[in-house]
Amino acid sequence: LALPAAQAFQIAERVARAMGWRIVADVPAELRIEATATTLLFGFKDDIVIRVTPTDAGSRVDVRSLSRIGGGDFGTNANRIRAFIKKLRADAAG
Repeated sequence: LALPAAQAFQIAERVARAMGWRIVADVPAELRIEATATTLLFGFKDDIVIRVTPTDAGSRVDVRSLSRIGGGDFGTNANRIRAFIKKLRADAAG
């Protein structure tokens, strides 16, 4: 993102909350957010980590989403990450 890392972090946190994720760790000093999401169908908990890194052009936002249970998630984690990135970019654009 073409934003300072601290601003990207604030937007990432706002988007995560708007997506209904439960924030379990919010560490501004490390630019890291840990959250859980609950699947609609079975109520499974998935773990999410968001990390913001400063770059010369602004900041980079990395997102990881992992199911706690089961061998496959039918694309749930990938779709969750895509939706987060889409909303993050929209919010960052203003």
